[in-house]
Amino acid sequence: MYREAVERARAMEQAHTLPDDDPLGLGFTQSFSMAAEGFIAENLTTSEDKAVERFFGERNTELNRMMEAGDIPGDVAELNRREAGFNPINGMPRYEPDYHALAQWSNDNLNTFFDTDDTEMRQVMAGERRERDRRLANGNAAGEFAGGMWASLHDPAVLAATVATFPLTYGAGGSVTSLILRTALSEGLVGMAAEVPIQLDVMDFKQRIDSPYTMEDALTNILAAGAGSAVLSGVGAGIGRMVDVHFRGAPEGVDPGEAFETVIREELGINRPDIPRFEPPEIDGDEFARYRDIDADGRPLGEYLDEVDALEDQFDERLQAFVACMES
Repeated sequence: MYREAVERARAMEQAHTLPDDDPLGLGFTQSFSMAAEGFIAENLTTSEDKAVERFFGERNTELNRMMEAGDIPGDVAELNRREAGFNPINGMPRYEPDYHALAQWSNDNLNTFFDTDDTEMRQVMAGERRERDRRLANGNAAGEFAGGMWASLHDPAVLAATVATFPLTYGAGGSVTSLILRTALSEGLVGMAAEVPIQLDVMDFKQRIDSPYTMEDALTNILAAGAGSAVLSGVGAGIGRMVDVHFRGAPEGVDPGEAFETVIREELGINRPDIPRFEPPEIDGDEFARYRDIDADGRPLGEYLDEVDALEDQFDERLQAFVACMES
């Protein structure tokens, strides 16, 4: 079983290790996807747990079973514990069994053959990182940053902070534009503040897998988290205002759709009295039937062309007046 795991790791590393002098020109979508993949793999509070589950999940499950069954004595299990970062919710240190040490003890005392270090995880993740870097060498910068924004919202700490503080920043009311901007700015700061302690956890994981990590990387991650929170909360504020107007803000006896249209027209500045409301000319049912019947019968339409031209001229005049007022 473990021999197969090693062979699989070697095959994955070889598959992900390509020449560094062969960069690809990626567009926005591909850059977005590649950057998001890298962010989720290494820059979230859950990244280390996911990597450990991926590479050591089967081993750790077996070690847990052995501890529950008493194959590994309780004093040995208690002695081999380590601090594993912090809890992003309450900020307290987080402890877990030192599975590498327990695996070594089991190999020495129970004749098992568990992996006892991070070699496989470092090698495979390094190969995947090199492949991402190679692909992003000529990537789209906007796509990369947008991918980081989207991926940062996968962090439970950032998402929880954004959702928890959203009612505080949204409830003050105001126009649609000011509401969205104020909410987005406030929640962007919340997202950045939540990301700062996360980077301490990320730094420990980066060191564990020998992944490059600089102050620039930390700042980029913090800005991406802030931008992601701002976009999410801005969209939420817009939807919230729409819900308010449709279900709570319409006066009694007024159609909610008309009330929402009024809010939008006021926000766009097109409800001013000096701007005429544009309405295309209408043809009553009898006139429409007359044109339809003539067309169906195949009779000449020349006698009605003057009427059609007059309608078109009226339409053009109203449209030009509306455009002129909008531009003034």
